[in-house]
Amino acid sequence: MILEVRDITKRFGGLQALSEVTFDLGAGEILGLIGPNGAGKTTLFNVINGVFPPDHGKVIFRGEDITGLPAYEVARRGLARAYQVVRPLSDLSVRENVMVGACFGRERQSLAEAARTADEVLEQVGLADKADLLAGSINVAEKKRLELARALGSQPYLLLLDEVLAGLNPAEITGMLDTIHQIRE
Repeated sequence: MILEVRDITKRFGGLQALSEVTFDLGAGEILGLIGPNGAGKTTLFNVINGVFPPDHGKVIFRGEDITGLPAYEVARRGLARAYQVVRPLSDLSVRENVMVGACFGRERQSLAEAARTADEVLEQVGLADKADLLAGSINVAEKKRLELARALGSQPYLLLLDEVLAGLNPAEITGMLDTIHQIRE
């Protein structure tokens, strides 16, 4: 198993956000979490990738207990995340946004290495022709792809995608699903 989530519980004051969530994820597997708004999906991702520590339970990634590690340590171990609300570094180019992921990810790449990785990843997600544009100038669907590219730039073993399809039209959803399947391959 690449990821083991065991009995994760998280409370915020009197609100029980997660209650004994348990699942396993194998390498190469795609797993979807489905539930209404407020069900705790994003909170679970926040616990897995170190934004919040759990009140109870464990997160095991690639055989290592990463429970409660800060997000930057989790990222350095090869677990990346694309966020539901995209927040590109608007004053940087699309390429530079992906370079940030590469510089601070698992391999902590140099700027030259990060530029090569960014170009490869942008080709993979269909944004190569936008590489030199300011990230703030691209449309919502392209920003979703940029969010995915920045996470991929970190060279992860596992990628968490938080509502990566939200706000996209049917054609954009189909294209993004195709990209996700290509990434898995």
